[in-house]
Amino acid sequence: MFRIAQTDLEQSIANLNISSVEKTFDCFRSPTAPPNTPCQPIKRVNGWKVTVTNYQRSIKYTINLNGTVLRKEVV
Repeated sequence: MFRIAQTDLEQSIANLNISSVEKTFDCFRSPTAPPNTPCQPIKRVNGWKVTVTNYQRSIKYTINLNGTVLRKEVV
């Protein structure tokens, strides 16, 4: 994660910090539920959302359990 953030934030690894980590879960939606009904998280973890900062900018990475970055978002 730090190697990717090092490139994205243009900082050395020593200047980077993980500011938050949260689990992501598989989500189940009943096929008969209305479209605006929120899905119910299943207890199985499917990845992580990790926010890395250089104290000036932050990027939130969504990664799967294999460590592959699925999405990144400047926050």
